[in-house]
Amino acid sequence: MLACAPGLLLLDEPRRDSIRAAGAAWPPCWAAWAATIIVASHDLVFIQKVCARIIVLDGGLVAADGAAGEILGDGALLEKHGLA
Repeated sequence: MLACAPGLLLLDEPRRDSIRAAGAAWPPCWAAWAATIIVASHDLVFIQKVCARIIVLDGGLVAADGAAGEILGDGALLEKHGLA
């Protein structure tokens, strides 16, 4: 799929070891392949390392949208939505 140079790359609960095994230098290498990369994950350590923007979904609704540092620094927000 990556050989087709998609404009959108969707990753659902990607495993860090599988990304490393693929030889990807996340995110610069992947960003060269896709204009937009969407990652769905509960692994906040991983998300903090690879995402500049975070959208928190709860019950199918957007609960928060902002810079990674802002969202991950808000313990009350994370706890309220089951991410603490």
